[in-house]
Amino acid sequence: MRRYLSAVSAPYPGEPDMTEVFAAEMDALAPGLLDPETPRGVLWSHFTWALTEWDGDLFWLP
Repeated sequence: MRRYLSAVSAPYPGEPDMTEVFAAEMDALAPGLLDPETPRGVLWSHFTWALTEWDGDLFWLP
């Protein structure tokens, strides 16, 4: 996940949109997981939020 987060925030020149690459790879591994209309999609959004908004020491990243 961190690989995609860095690529989304600081992509290399000419690199594809890593958001789309991540979503496609996740859909291939677990179809429908990122669908916000399903319970597992809601759970995944909370999990993703926790990974992106908190640092390793569980401090809030502004």
